[in-house]
Amino acid sequence: MKENLNEEIIRNRELMGLPMNEDFMGKIKDIAKKAYDKVASFFSDDEDDKKEKEDVKDNEPAGDINNIKKDSPEEKEFLSKIKSSLNIRDISPNSTCRCANIRLPKTKYFIVHHTAGRGTCDSTMNVLNNRRNKKTGIKFSLGVQWIVDREGNLCQSLPLNSVGFHILPSLLGPTNMNSQGVEVVGSDDKDILPVQAVTVLKLVKKLGINPSQIYGHGEVNPGHKAATEGKTIKEFIQANYNKTGNYDYSMFGDRAPKFNK
Repeated sequence: MKENLNEEIIRNRELMGLPMNEDFMGKIKDIAKKAYDKVASFFSDDEDDKKEKEDVKDNEPAGDINNIKKDSPEEKEFLSKIKSSLNIRDISPNSTCRCANIRLPKTKYFIVHHTAGRGTCDSTMNVLNNRRNKKTGIKFSLGVQWIVDREGNLCQSLPLNSVGFHILPSLLGPTNMNSQGVEVVGSDDKDILPVQAVTVLKLVKKLGINPSQIYGHGEVNPGHKAATEGKTIKEFIQANYNKTGNYDYSMFGDRAPKFNK
């Protein structure tokens, strides 16, 4: 609990552009300890020990998404655990992509996208639902499994283990039939925020996806997308995959949290 409260305070200070010096960090720890002690006083020792074990378990990966059968109790339990630990909002029923009804055979890759503009999870879904062919003007729907907004909130935008429609075939191996993707709300790679990268990191760990499976869209479809699309978040995941805190934000340059400099 103390770590979660610390992260929430730090995240809100970061979003407001407020400094994170050593004196303030000490105050955060003091506030978090008082809050923790207050809540702990309502529980017996046995219940407190149980809660602590649950917190530790919650930080562990949920498992390998490829080992779950469609519509099985295990699939529901898997998604429930991810949702509760990452506070996911499910907007997948709003997707009009026909791909949503197709089962993803295997998740071999994970693709990081940028929305090329600002907005929310819902507005991003609306854009995906109303894409048009530039030459013919015919409307078609794109589909991506996840969306992260500017505050780092995570939305599930397709049913679990559904095929997406978010990349072109790639010489590197990823296709829509073997990859999941996340749309991160931002104009370009220089507009992506640290809080968004942390959310994507936590998501891929819960899904059982390792750093070697992750690509930026710019790598997968060069020429079709900006070469740097997904670059910073991929670097962040590679640098912090085995950490549970004290993340390295150096790849964000001037956008790194003040306390990390």
